[in-house]
Amino acid sequence: MEWLRTYCERHWLLLLLVLFPLVSLGMHLHLLDLPLQGVHAWRQCETASNVVLYAERDYGIMDPHVYSLEWDDGLKRMEFPLMQWAFGQVIKVFGHEIFVMRFMSWLLAMVTLLGFYKLCHLLLRDRFQALAATWCWMFSPLLFYYGINPLPDNLSLLAAVWGTAFFLQWFRTQQAWALIVCFLFLALATATKLPFVVFFALPMGGLLQKLIANRGQKAVELIGLGFVGLLILAPALWWYAWVIPQWTGNGVVKGILDSSVDDIPDMLGILGQSLISTLPELLINYAALGFFIWGLVRIGKERLYRHTLALPFGLLALGIAAYFVFEINMITTVHDYYLFPFMPGLMILVALGVQGLARMPQKWVGIAIIVILLALPITAALRCYPRWGAKGMSTDLLAHEQALREATPADAKIIYCNDLSPHIALFHLHRNGWSMDESAFNAEKFNLWLGKGARYLYSDSRNLEVNPVVQPHLGKLIGEWGKLWVWELQ
Repeated sequence: MEWLRTYCERHWLLLLLVLFPLVSLGMHLHLLDLPLQGVHAWRQCETASNVVLYAERDYGIMDPHVYSLEWDDGLKRMEFPLMQWAFGQVIKVFGHEIFVMRFMSWLLAMVTLLGFYKLCHLLLRDRFQALAATWCWMFSPLLFYYGINPLPDNLSLLAAVWGTAFFLQWFRTQQAWALIVCFLFLALATATKLPFVVFFALPMGGLLQKLIANRGQKAVELIGLGFVGLLILAPALWWYAWVIPQWTGNGVVKGILDSSVDDIPDMLGILGQSLISTLPELLINYAALGFFIWGLVRIGKERLYRHTLALPFGLLALGIAAYFVFEINMITTVHDYYLFPFMPGLMILVALGVQGLARMPQKWVGIAIIVILLALPITAALRCYPRWGAKGMSTDLLAHEQALREATPADAKIIYCNDLSPHIALFHLHRNGWSMDESAFNAEKFNLWLGKGARYLYSDSRNLEVNPVVQPHLGKLIGEWGKLWVWELQ
């Protein structure tokens, strides 16, 4: 394997800036114009609604809107929408909203990749090992899938990875500016997704470790740096202090506090499924599992828990574990993108495994490493490509999207049936209104929506159309697109 190590040492910049992006782009290229569909299309369409409405209606950055009028005028403030606003500005210039959102998401993923390389190089001090670990990062199925899907979590992960890298730079050099840059990145990660606030355990733990190691010397300087970090975090915390009271019906706020003793068996089942399936299959990649396991073994075998970095990274691990426990009833086994905060720590363990194995002199170990690295793109593709399918979505909506938009005026308020989410169909149609599912039909809500100005019904349910509450309000049938019919309401 020495030839590969030598090549990587000589050409690391070419590999990192050219080969890695080309491989990633090549494997995603056929998907960049794909409509928003597949796993977690609901959250993607919510984010995309913010983006497109920023582009089309010129809302201020602090006023993100969605098409669903379940929220007054569609105004829905969640995370600080920096990514959504920025994507919207690009679409204003170039148009091609789906391609731009996917390509910009990919660019974020590539910048994150560079940050992870910097992190690994600072940690491992070996370019080949850092490149190998970064290759593993690129083919985490979770990151491979969401890397071209519009989610604010992508920007938060980017900021968390770069924040971690600058923390390590401060640890290596003791230059205060590096820690301040770390705080800035982590504050950005928090603002754009609240769970990433746990990453502040890393620099605060580093300052605590230095305070203990120095036996109180330079206490004023270290405590001062910690205070600066809190000041940098303050605007992000202010944002959430303002918007969280506006959240209604959001179980994320209460988390596990909204559960009872009777839910414990289900939670244990979620934990078990996360460990035996989600962790190796989606977060790490089965092909890289050996690296991860060896990284764990090294912690005990080489007593890495005594390393000076053990305290800050241990506090970070405790913070992320606490976040998982608190939100376990919301994460379940479905919301895998909630697990983004786990990725830097998990892939650092993979990097430690790569380092440990790469140091072994046996020829077969080197061959095994090369085989694993070659297998990673294949296993990631096999796991992820099916996730972009249209399962669970109306094929008529996707096939006739443009014609269905043109069927009603741009400023029309509509009701859509069937859609379990408040965002998917309304985003694809670019119409304000309300979504419902016929299995949970609510006559009171239907009449309320009519009173609020709903003038068209998009329906793929013939049963709904003969419902005694709905049928008297059906006027002219505007058109039929497969099973999806569009009616005037009266």
